[in-house]
Amino acid sequence: MSKCRNTNITLNFEHEEGRQPFSREKYNGFLKVNGSFDVIGDSVFSGALYLTGPLTASQDITICENNPNIIFIETDQSNQEWRAGGKNGLFRVRDDTNSIEPFKIEPGASDNSIYIASSGYVGLGVTSPSNKLHVKDDRSGGRVARFVNDGNNVDRYGIVIECGLDSPASNSDCRWIDLRDGDATAVSYIGYSTSSPYAAFYSSSDERLKKNIKLSKVKALNVISKLKLYSFDWINDKRPSQKISFVAQQVESVLPEMVATDKDGYKSVSESVLIKYLVRAVQELKAEIDCLKKNKGS
Repeated sequence: MSKCRNTNITLNFEHEEGRQPFSREKYNGFLKVNGSFDVIGDSVFSGALYLTGPLTASQDITICENNPNIIFIETDQSNQEWRAGGKNGLFRVRDDTNSIEPFKIEPGASDNSIYIASSGYVGLGVTSPSNKLHVKDDRSGGRVARFVNDGNNVDRYGIVIECGLDSPASNSDCRWIDLRDGDATAVSYIGYSTSSPYAAFYSSSDERLKKNIKLSKVKALNVISKLKLYSFDWINDKRPSQKISFVAQQVESVLPEMVATDKDGYKSVSESVLIKYLVRAVQELKAEIDCLKKNKGS
């Protein structure tokens, strides 16, 4: 049986000082109460309950009880039932029909934790979102977002990014991720490449952004020859054994710019740094070969 009934209601509330703010039968199935506590029925009003208060009012409705809630029943949707209110210290929106709570807010949540602008853009921690989803935080040693899709060895996927030309033909026709520093200065980006694997890490390198440009005098062969390659197994890790790879501490002693250290002191290696040294080393080898050929010819 439906929880909603269409019955006439007579309201007769008496103020503690003996005044009677309103006493009126339900008007055409609707009820309207204004700031003077008058019950008003009119043909324009279309809500089941409409409360209006003076501009200086600090609240419109206050419900004081354990786990206060308001229940909404959609009579045109097979009595789909929604509940909004508090429980166990949380404000929640609950789908009572399906026993699901998709939305909860803890006490003490920061200002503008969720902000929806008139443009439809959503801000998390920001009141002027500049994109469809704009997330901002200022937390030392923390991360602004995490995406988890863990199926415990069952196929799961991460993030899909779709943008750019439908049929890319030139480098960067699709620019998937921009990477910037804390001052929003562009550093690099991940974009489309015309060569396999059709994605590349592009670093800022425009001549117009540089000064004091000179040919490098670095002896790359000397650097490359000092790097050592090892085989090893990972400790407490599911990654496969390595037949040939680097150890960060050894690399750092030779080529510090190739190594990064995180907040816990653990080191990582950027192997892409080697590319410019390998190019330079090949050039040095070619120069030596050309010299040998020249001397042999003479």
